[in-house]
Amino acid sequence: MQVIYLERGKGKTRKLIEKSARTGFYIVCPSLKECSRIFGEAQDLKFNIPFPISFDEFIHVQYHPPGIKGFLIDNADMLLDRMSRVPIGAITLTKDEGFCEVDCIRESGYPCIHIEECGEKAKTEVKS
Repeated sequence: MQVIYLERGKGKTRKLIEKSARTGFYIVCPSLKECSRIFGEAQDLKFNIPFPISFDEFIHVQYHPPGIKGFLIDNADMLLDRMSRVPIGAITLTKDEGFCEVDCIRESGYPCIHIEECGEKAKTEVKS
């Protein structure tokens, strides 16, 4: 699993569009309106992607699993918030063999943490 950690407007969704075009994975996004916007953006960029699904469709399994290779979650923090009735204070991610990439913005001024992944250190930043 790849974690794309960038500030708002810095290209997270564009990276998902590119990855969807390469893999055929479906993008999962907050609303049907956002699904249409992302699909239109992909077409404008000449990327062929499957039509994205909304958080609600994802949560309620309103898709056909055998026909889907995988998912790319846009704004995963918003998805978790949608699934919970109370604020989520923290999350953890399990490091596994497939967890090999962390994309981040380094000019934000937030304190740095190091994530050990695939035998190398990746510098990322978090809000304190």
